[in-house]
This record gives sequence, C-alpha cells and structure tokens, in this order.
Amino acid sequence: MRKLGILIVYLLLVAVIIVYKDELLSWAGSRDTLSWWPLLWVIAVLLTLVPFIPYGAVASLMGIKFGFLTGLALSFSASVAGSVLMFVFFRMLMGDAVRPYLSRYRYLDHFTVWFERQPFISLLMVRLIPVIPAQAVNLYCSASNIPLLPFALATAIGKIPMIAVFVLAGDQLLDKPVHALLIFSVYVVLLIGLMAGYRYCRRAGMEKPKL
Repeated sequence: MRKLGILIVYLLLVAVIIVYKDELLSWAGSRDTLSWWPLLWVIAVLLTLVPFIPYGAVASLMGIKFGFLTGLALSFSASVAGSVLMFVFFRMLMGDAVRPYLSRYRYLDHFTVWFERQPFISLLMVRLIPVIPAQAVNLYCSASNIPLLPFALATAIGKIPMIAVFVLAGDQLLDKPVHALLIFSVYVVLLIGLMAGYRYCRRAGMEKPKL
C-alpha cells in the first residue's frame, strides 16, 4: 500500500511537470533567474524524470543562459542525478516485482542476460547512442540485476557527448547560429557512424565461428 502511494505521488509529479513544462522552461529562460541556478538545477533534475521531454532542449537552454562550462556542469550533473534517482526509486519500489516478467519474453530475456553479463559496456553503448528514451533505459535497468555503480558510471560517461553537444550548440545559437547547426550536423554524422560500427561489431561477434 505504501509503495502504491509513492508511485501515485510520482505519477502526479510527472503529470504536473508535463502540464506546466512550457511555463517552467519559459521561466527558466528568463534573464532574471540567473541567481536562481540551484532551483534551475532542481527543475532540470525533475525534467529528466518525465518521458517525452527532450533533455537536449534543457541542455541547450542551460548553454544559452550560463555559457558552455557552467551550462555543461549544471546539465550534466542534473541529468546523471535524475537517472540515478529514477533507478534507485523504481528498484526500491518495484524492481523485485517486475524482474520475473523480463524472463517471460524470450528476446527480452536474452537481452537481459547479455546486459547483465556486460552491464558497463552495454549501458555505455545505449547511452552513447541515445535511440532509446533515457527514462525507458532507467526503468529497464532498475528491473534488472545491474548494480548501481556500473549503472552510474556508464550513465555519467555515456551522457557527456550528447549533453556537451547540446550545451555548446545552445551557447552558440544566439550569436552564431550557423556554428550551432554545424555542431549538430557533425554530432549526427558521428552518431550514425557509431551506430554502424556497433552493429558491425555485434554481427561480427555473432557470426564468429566457434572452435
């Protein structure tokens, strides 16, 4: 009953943030909030908990508002903190209850076994290639047997490139929009190359003949 109440509170918080997300982002972008950076950091953490809100927009806003270095520090720390918070919250709340369902589906069970055998590398690649929404990754990991430390380290390392790109683009967006577009273009090309290389390595490993 207690866990159900906690889950309801979380869902209500998510609903409130979704309803007022435009107002929150507008307020965060106003110039009179520069001295309110601790509150902005908390808002950024809360936004990482909500699906369908692209965190890249939050990171770019931080870049516009605080510049590259400060914006990167705030965005990165908020993103990692939000992921760890979500991981711990759902593992404590319902990890044991959800875990048996992962083994009911053959493909998902194989993926889970592979994920838990190499948790750091697997999660690092998922973070570096952000195709799956971060919230879905956090939820999945909370229901698996992946330890907290590999989760936190892989999340922190894997999030650096994407957040750095969006913060840098935000920093350049107002004064040098062409530079911002170039930054995004280079990032997309590198991301496509990384995805292609990862798929090739996986196929090569799967097709390697057993001796």
